[in-house]
Amino acid sequence: MPSIEDLAHATADKLAEAAAHCAYQIFSDKQFRALACFDQLDHTEHDRIFNELLVSSLLLIMLTFEAPDLDVPNDYHEYLKQLAEDIPRAHIRALRKLGVEQEHLDIWDQLIRMRYEEYQQSRLRIRAAAMEWQELERELDADGLGRIALMLPVEVIAIGCHTHICRSQTDGRDELFKVQLRAFAKFFIHIRLLTQGRRVTVWMRLYVACRRIMRRVSALLRRMTGLSA
Repeated sequence: MPSIEDLAHATADKLAEAAAHCAYQIFSDKQFRALACFDQLDHTEHDRIFNELLVSSLLLIMLTFEAPDLDVPNDYHEYLKQLAEDIPRAHIRALRKLGVEQEHLDIWDQLIRMRYEEYQQSRLRIRAAAMEWQELERELDADGLGRIALMLPVEVIAIGCHTHICRSQTDGRDELFKVQLRAFAKFFIHIRLLTQGRRVTVWMRLYVACRRIMRRVSALLRRMTGLSA
């Protein structure tokens, strides 16, 4: 019989594979490619963009598992935390099986760690910006705070990934951001539902939450630009 550690590794491997699939779907999307001006970019830049999508998909799983509002038994939170920590290693294992040299594996490990630290720091800024926007819209009640907490991993990843893909030149590129946000939100819903084992009714609530954050995309981007200035 496989051990618990073996089962956890197998789960992390499958999740890393799902992240790669999510990244490839966004990367292959015709609308995404058109808005990212792929025909004006060289192969090296295409690779860089895919790598940003992939590391963002991996980190979205990790941030989802670390969310304190997950409706799971208390002892399951610790398992999810350990599983999140194994996600980067699972990606490295997959690359090693493909014959990727250690030098490039080390670069991937550094990139994941760097982006994780960056997005953890930006999470507080994005949460504060979202709360300020909701307060201006007079929607900052208990439900509003719940929606912010619920969708925070998606917003952190989508904003960070968009910034890096555009090399921080995000002005006038809201449509590209929306394509990424929708794709990451769909992936987030899938991972969160699998984690909580919930029914379609919860999917509907998550869907409504996703629709709500689309309304504040432009305001959030403007707010984040002001904060980083």
